[in-house]
Parts: sequence; structure tokens; C-alpha cells
Amino acid sequence: MRVLASLGLKPRVPVAIEEFADPAKRDDWFHNRNMPVFQLWDPDDAFCTVDVFIRNPIDFAQLWSNSEHVDLGRTACRIAGIEDLIAMKAQAGQPQDLRDIEELSHILRLSGREGA
Repeated sequence: MRVLASLGLKPRVPVAIEEFADPAKRDDWFHNRNMPVFQLWDPDDAFCTVDVFIRNPIDFAQLWSNSEHVDLGRTACRIAGIEDLIAMKAQAGQPQDLRDIEELSHILRLSGREGA
């Protein structure tokens, strides 16, 4: 969260970003506020958002083994593989996630990886 905050990202909900570190608060958000993700956004770019899951939706070892290394210019990172991304979006189940699943599934079909 410190790195995300240093990049200028702010929570979408009216809480301090540091509150994410409190397991009791995350538990409350998940169970009582129907909040599967803690969403951060860039006030200078409303289209730049980062969702951090409150609970691990998929085993980390699986995510890591299926992840893809991406060069972002000034830095590089690992991102969830497309199949795991689809599974996470299915768990979130928001309207935009469901639309994203359609597009991601289309990408899988085009790549020939669907059902692999």
C-alpha cells in the first residue's frame, strides 16, 4: 500500500489507505460491506484503478506459476495470467467484470489457448 500511495493512488472509499493493513477492518469490509476488493484510483487519471483483493481469491502458488512478466517501460511486473484473471473477475461478479470476462474469453479464443 505504501508503494501504491507513493504513486498517488487513493482509496475509492472514504478510509485511510493504511487501514488495509488491519485484518479486522478487512474482515469487516468483506463480510459487512460486500467489498471483495479495495479499490484505489489515481485522481489525475480517473481511468487508472487498482483493485486489491480483500481475501486471496486464488492460491498464490497457482497465480505465480500462471503469471506473465510484463515490461512497462520504466519498470516490469508480473500480472495474473488471463485464465486466473477471468476466474477472479467471475468471483467479483460486478457488471464491468462480467463484460471484461467476455472480452478476455474472446482474447483466449483468438490466441488458441481456450481450454488449454
